[in-house]
Amino acid sequence: MSGGAAGALACPMGQFDENVEPLVSYLERLELYFEASEVQEEKRTAILLSLIGPKHYNVLRDSTAPEKPSRKSYSELVEMLKVPEPVEVAERYRFYQRNQKPGESIAEYVATLRKFAQYCNFGAFLDEALRDKLVCGVSDKDIQKRLLCERTLTLDSAMVIVSSMEKHPMGSRPGGVPGVKMALKKGPWMTHEKVCYKCGEPGHIKQDCPHKMVSCERCGRIGHITSKCHMNARTMRSFRSRVGPGGQGDKGSSDSADHDTTNCEELGGRQRHPYNARPVNVPPKTARIPQNFDYFLVLDFEATCDEGKTMNPQEILEFPVLKVNAETYDVEATFHHFVRPIKHPTLTKFCTRLLPITQEDVDNAEPFPEVFTVFDKWMQEEVGLDKKFLFVTCGDWDLKTMLPSQCETSDLQVPSYCKKWHNIKKAYAVLTGQYNRSMMAMIHSLGLPHEGKHHSGLDDCQNIANILRALADRGCKFLATMSTE
Repeated sequence: MSGGAAGALACPMGQFDENVEPLVSYLERLELYFEASEVQEEKRTAILLSLIGPKHYNVLRDSTAPEKPSRKSYSELVEMLKVPEPVEVAERYRFYQRNQKPGESIAEYVATLRKFAQYCNFGAFLDEALRDKLVCGVSDKDIQKRLLCERTLTLDSAMVIVSSMEKHPMGSRPGGVPGVKMALKKGPWMTHEKVCYKCGEPGHIKQDCPHKMVSCERCGRIGHITSKCHMNARTMRSFRSRVGPGGQGDKGSSDSADHDTTNCEELGGRQRHPYNARPVNVPPKTARIPQNFDYFLVLDFEATCDEGKTMNPQEILEFPVLKVNAETYDVEATFHHFVRPIKHPTLTKFCTRLLPITQEDVDNAEPFPEVFTVFDKWMQEEVGLDKKFLFVTCGDWDLKTMLPSQCETSDLQVPSYCKKWHNIKKAYAVLTGQYNRSMMAMIHSLGLPHEGKHHSGLDDCQNIANILRALADRGCKFLATMSTE
């Protein structure tokens, strides 16, 4: 047996593995083996076909059909296996997009960059390209700042600097000591976890607080628990001298739920303004400012709730919208539907006490997807998506939190026309210089009567529309105050 034949039978190359090296590299090494072992041309085809593995063999088999790959010469098979020449601009894109990964050392990062630069055709510019990408792609910002301070930075000098700083993390920082890390005392001033001022608990914002409708036993106002009340004894005496001992209505009174309908009353010879709201001293103007919209769509959701905890997820129970003419401020159309909750179908006792919504109301209603379909049709036919309109809410919770949450629960997309709105509290704050946290406070300070029942979504919409008209009468121009686009 000849030496060439013996070498072919005992090939040390091993089978090709694309996870280890690219095919081009493997074929280059195979060529070197053939030359070193003086493998004859007729044997090279058989050796190649036995080493390239089933995947590439099937490629060759499909390419040579109906003939078998073994009928082709070695050079012909190599041509069939060759991949197209890499596109230079695509390879440079991959190079410049590659940043240092977490846990990857500088040496490993630069080695990967060299590999990516193989088909970039940088030529004599290779070292400068590697230097520039090292500066831009290094993950340690202190190292990056240090490199940017060098006036004459080369790839070699950059490697010296980054290697030193990688070994001694504090060594090249201003005031740093090699191998020594500064120990900082942690205190409450270093925490970034916000707590809700209404109840003092973390994990939610004030709009989602389960106690946002609780009445404080100390000051009588709605919106916080007693332990988080900021009124001290002196402030309480001053407060009670102005608004009476009940704050927003005497606690335990049988008709305390009806106190919202009173604009002001005489108490002890002094005028009492519910909700501690100062009267607005801005008189109505003779002419309203023209608005940028055809209609204002006043919206106020009511949702599932429970005492002492946040329901997950909250679900809309009442979906009311009023179409208000932006010139006359008259209500021209009304959309109103109750919604049947799916995740929490039974209303809590707290919910039925707080909201004028019964279990029967929601049991007889459609789920949110069906109601939302009807609303979308109402928007198209009654409002007109080609018209200029702006949603108006009392706070940002309705469209910033509740609607996206409900759409996620119902596997729906929030329509683009629901992603901009005006928070009426902000127009009130601009006009008066005071930010009232509740609709009732704005009603009383503007001297308006409260219509219907509080926490009835439809009645609240009517009261918000009344506030809108009163602010327009005083020269307010309404623009979008929030957008989630």
